[in-house]
Amino acid sequence: MEIDNNDNGKFLYFDFSDLLPDDNFFYNSFASQCMNLGYSRVLADWGSSFPWSIDKRLVFQEHLDEKTITAFDTNIKNKNFCIIPLFPFIGGMEFLLSFFSYKHLRLEGNYSSIDPEAAGAESFLKDIIDDYTSIFSNTRYAAFNLTMAYLLNSNNIKKAVSQIISDITDENNFEEIFLVGYRASLEVINNIKYLINNDNIRIFIIDKTETDFIKNKIETATPFFYIEDKNKEIIYKYEKELKKAWDIIIFLKTVLNKTQYKPCLYYNISTIFSYYKELVDIFSKIGKTVTIIKEALAGRLNKGSLDNYFNSRLALIKTEMMKINCDIENINSSLKGEV
Repeated sequence: MEIDNNDNGKFLYFDFSDLLPDDNFFYNSFASQCMNLGYSRVLADWGSSFPWSIDKRLVFQEHLDEKTITAFDTNIKNKNFCIIPLFPFIGGMEFLLSFFSYKHLRLEGNYSSIDPEAAGAESFLKDIIDDYTSIFSNTRYAAFNLTMAYLLNSNNIKKAVSQIISDITDENNFEEIFLVGYRASLEVINNIKYLINNDNIRIFIIDKTETDFIKNKIETATPFFYIEDKNKEIIYKYEKELKKAWDIIIFLKTVLNKTQYKPCLYYNISTIFSYYKELVDIFSKIGKTVTIIKEALAGRLNKGSLDNYFNSRLALIKTEMMKINCDIENINSSLKGEV
């Protein structure tokens, strides 16, 4: 099975729908910071963070200002640096297809992916790309999001995908294009590449594990990229606390599941209480650490994006804690003969 090597400079993948830079930071510091770290090309998943005009409803989402984009575009034209847009296609369409008016374009009802065989699908994708290039004209390369490629379960639908990519590539004269997806769908993505039959196509894998042997794995930007060196230690502390919290959650859920169905294990209830108390303490520490991180990232990341990024992760832990606490109370009531 074919895997391409990223031998034309270092690439860094940014999910701007998750972590959106502040306008001033994007214009003044983004390109120089990437190049200082050795990255000449950036793969950007914009999501709703681009100043799209294709749908007026997107103006209510957190996004970079159009003036910031055009100024940045002009500023980098003579530099050895470029941003490669990851255009939504078979994945990444949530910011548009979540609107009910686009229901007819969803692939098998999934609002992350457009149905390449649906009427108007190709013209819709072309409108998205035209919208992007009308603002960000410095677009010599393009990437297509195929993270939901596992949904492409027939040869005809794969041919439809390859035809749309071929048409768009020809119309826009992209020098090089990238097919981006997960390793689990690599066979499908290779099939699409074969059907396109273009020498200037490469495959990149978004892999969230620390597997080093994947030669074309894209390194993903995290809050580490945005924070100053003097404050990086606080990110290490946050990640360490986060990992410990999830380790305890997994342990408690496993033990509670066994305890609920095996009365002979009730003697572990004191251990469960002890671990739950530790989890509560860690959650409190994480909250305080996040406050410090937000202060350190102020002016570098969009405030709304910053809040969403960290608050959503805290909310996941809090939800699990509430479930665990409910299970503990049920077991405790059972022990007291209240159930």
